[in-house]
Amino acid sequence: MATFMLVHGACTGGWCWEKVTPLLAANGHRVCAPDLPGLGKDDTPPANVTLADNVEKLSRLLDKMEEPVVLVGHSLGGITISQLAEARRRKLKALVSLPKGVTVTTCHIGAQTVQAQRKESVELAQRIIVESQRTRSKAS
Repeated sequence: MATFMLVHGACTGGWCWEKVTPLLAANGHRVCAPDLPGLGKDDTPPANVTLADNVEKLSRLLDKMEEPVVLVGHSLGGITISQLAEARRRKLKALVSLPKGVTVTTCHIGAQTVQAQRKESVELAQRIIVESQRTRSKAS
């Protein structure tokens, strides 16, 4: 089984994976879904956050993990995991970047509400697993 680090996009937090996380865990995988700096429950002032801050926080988490992980990024998370892959190449088993059409959440800035999308979570979890396996196969 694998360890997955799920990296959310802008306007959300690690909570956006709350329906996917238990499905991966039920399949025997370990899952980590941290909040990026300035988002979710992280108290960093958002105006001060850079991409380098995101990479630094996730690098510290990766350094604590014993085995290489599957990084899954959505939206801003996709950009972040690309940079993280450069910084911690040896800590990664695979990269999965969810395309624009596969959204985990919908952000409505004008109404200042963030609401979980009702997308079928089982399909998303299965797609993450399949994509991570395909990425590993290509690397071999």
